[in-house]
Amino acid sequence: MGRALQELGIQMIPAYSPQARGRMERSYRTWQGRLPQELRVRGMRTAEAANAFLREQYIAEFNHRFAVAAEQKGSAFVTCRRKDLDWVFSIQQERTVNRDNTVVVDNRVLQIEKRGGATRWRAAPFSFTNTWTGG
Repeated sequence: MGRALQELGIQMIPAYSPQARGRMERSYRTWQGRLPQELRVRGMRTAEAANAFLREQYIAEFNHRFAVAAEQKGSAFVTCRRKDLDWVFSIQQERTVNRDNTVVVDNRVLQIEKRGGATRWRAAPFSFTNTWTGG
């Protein structure tokens, strides 16, 4: 995921940052402290009743109480100009090309076809996607 975000020019904010940890801890206090008490006070004894309460009442109440209006109007989404999103979001693995133009993937030896006038690839990193389905 980190590689794909980097290729798209998106800065990833790790969940282990102090800001994210603080948000998670506050959220956990709510879910582990307040929510069980809400369910108990309202007499919820089954998962079905609790889920109905969450869907029909609690989420709207929670959002009304804790929602914060955006500082600016409009969307924060930016149009992606890349057309190769299947490549960006593919699983990619790095392998080294052997002297005989082969790479080893999951105990399989794959032959790389010669290109142009080159007799062989130099031993260098080689990326491929997980779309290969050969038998």
